[in-house]
Amino acid sequence: MSHSYATPQGFHRHENGGGLVADTATVADTAYVGPNARVFDQARVLDMARVSGTAKVSADATVLGAAKVWGNAKVYGTAMVLGAAKVSGNAKVSGCARVIEKAKIFGNADVSGNAYVFGSAKVSGSAEVLGDAYVYGTARVSDIARISGTARISRGHIRTGVRDGEEVTRSLSMGKVPVLAHTRWTRAFSICGQTTCLSASESGRPVLFSLPMRPNWLGRNVAGPSGGYSAKVFEFGTDGPRLIVAAVDGSDTSLRAGAYAAGLARRQNSRLVLVYVHQTSGALSAAVPGAAALAMETSASIVGEIRQDILVHGPRLGIDVSLVERRGSPYHEIASLAEELHADALVVGASMQAGHRIVGSLATHLVRSAHCPVTVVP
Repeated sequence: MSHSYATPQGFHRHENGGGLVADTATVADTAYVGPNARVFDQARVLDMARVSGTAKVSADATVLGAAKVWGNAKVYGTAMVLGAAKVSGNAKVSGCARVIEKAKIFGNADVSGNAYVFGSAKVSGSAEVLGDAYVYGTARVSDIARISGTARISRGHIRTGVRDGEEVTRSLSMGKVPVLAHTRWTRAFSICGQTTCLSASESGRPVLFSLPMRPNWLGRNVAGPSGGYSAKVFEFGTDGPRLIVAAVDGSDTSLRAGAYAAGLARRQNSRLVLVYVHQTSGALSAAVPGAAALAMETSASIVGEIRQDILVHGPRLGIDVSLVERRGSPYHEIASLAEELHADALVVGASMQAGHRIVGSLATHLVRSAHCPVTVVP
């Protein structure tokens, strides 16, 4: 298909829609880029994704799956819009933000930082979702709401600000925001009268933080202000690590490593930082059509499951836990993050590959070169 639009040097017109695409960008043949839409820099538009109107995808951003970006919306930074997510109007998704599943961002909304919007959540108006905030489930954020820090919103309609660390997990009345947890991970399942017990493997896979349950697993049950149980209980112990880094990649051994690290963090009252490294597909992408898109979608799915595990099980254990995403070589990224954070301990899973049955090449490298104690979990 030929187009009459002027094409600047270093750009070309995408065959499916005629949109302007930088020669450095990657757009799948099956994706649609409308005549006035733009895909710049090293951005990627893959699978059946659609970019239309005057929308722009730039920097190292990714639009994948059946996601749609239209109107005058902008997706940039290392942001990702995946699944059936939609970004429209004058909305912006930037930084390391993730918008996935059936989430919708529209109006003049701004999602940035490490924010995560998923499920059927909607962000509109001039609302902002920033920092490490999660908006998910059936939550709706609009007007001048500003969701920031480590706030967690899963239901209701938020029109005003929610402070760092607050959690809203049931329907809200107009103009009132009942806060169920004023500090991060301080109460386990105080809502709906639930106890601390959860199924460890509802999806058929090992669940992060699914430590063996036993009676009085925190030493004793302490009633919380709303009838639930407090996860902050004093335990005797010795000085231990203040910050633990655990590498997770979705494999059984890495999830066991995450569970072990979570238990250690709970017992030692440590901060836990999980790290997931998105690996570059390299030669495989060149040899197998669609391999890069499949790898990215798989990674996004794994990250989504890990974040969901954090949301569900972090409060149960009463630990300060977060997830960091990196891109590149797992060895270099894990080692550099541990050094940057001055980690006191590093936890990794043993490789399950046939050639790495003893410990695993990644674990071996880390044991030899890391500047902190390394625990390898089989």
